[in-house]
Amino acid sequence: MQAFGRGTNLHAVWDTAVIQQWQGGAGALRAEIGGGSVDTSLAPGRWAEASCRVVASEGFYPAGHKIDDGYVQQWRATLSERMTAAARRLAAVLNQSLGTR
Repeated sequence: MQAFGRGTNLHAVWDTAVIQQWQGGAGALRAEIGGGSVDTSLAPGRWAEASCRVVASEGFYPAGHKIDDGYVQQWRATLSERMTAAARRLAAVLNQSLGTR
């Protein structure tokens, strides 16, 4: 797979490359994260199912195994939602583990 001129895999693309390619940089991504409703119940099985639905979406695996700026734009809202969900779910797990004040 090729992404932004380098060989890679889709996991690395979603973990780093898409974030690094975010218009306005990491600060702009941080500012965008936080909106919308997120399932914060402590149900990791449901969290995994939501991720599986994303992976099964049409276009998730790019045609020709090439990722470009168009791919980032296509999945921009999904990345923002997934980052928001991860942050809120981590907070819920920490609150349960450490106790809330």
